[in-house]
Amino acid sequence: MKIKEVSKLTNLTDKAIRFYINNGLLNPSYTENYAGRKNYSFNENDVEVLKKIALLRSYSFSVSDIKRMLDDDSEICDVLENHICEMRINAAQNSFILHNLLNASITASVSLDDLCLALEEGKEVESKKEEPIDFRSTAKNYLRNIKPKISKILLISFSAVLTGIALITVIIITLTHLFMNMGGAI
Repeated sequence: MKIKEVSKLTNLTDKAIRFYINNGLLNPSYTENYAGRKNYSFNENDVEVLKKIALLRSYSFSVSDIKRMLDDDSEICDVLENHICEMRINAAQNSFILHNLLNASITASVSLDDLCLALEEGKEVESKKEEPIDFRSTAKNYLRNIKPKISKILLISFSAVLTGIALITVIIITLTHLFMNMGGAI
């Protein structure tokens, strides 16, 4: 297949397909014409790879990350985890930007100076906030520290439950005897 056909099948532009080839994501066979321009010939596998690349790009994966995943399946989990982390950071930054833009629009800024002043005030407020907590690493550290102590924790928890049951049983028996003695006296 020629590049025009592949472009229609993948919804990618000629320029995008050539970009992915130049960055090593795809290696179709080719011939060079008299002007040195490469005329690529694509097979079905090349089309499938381009469809996967297009899908991954639509989820904001970088070209270098896609290349890593195409080159080595064992990299997929690492790339995915890093990408999710980056997306969370970007989402937090975009949320901050959107929040400040909305606040600036509420003040009905009438000049560029007013708008910039409102946005600067939003930046100052945001910079005074603490860094976000990385819950994943916090949880990993907590589990790493608690793992050697799990048997002791379970033993203490079990003992506490048994003690609680025994205490409740004693209270019930005592109350039962008390009410029975009161009922017999009446």
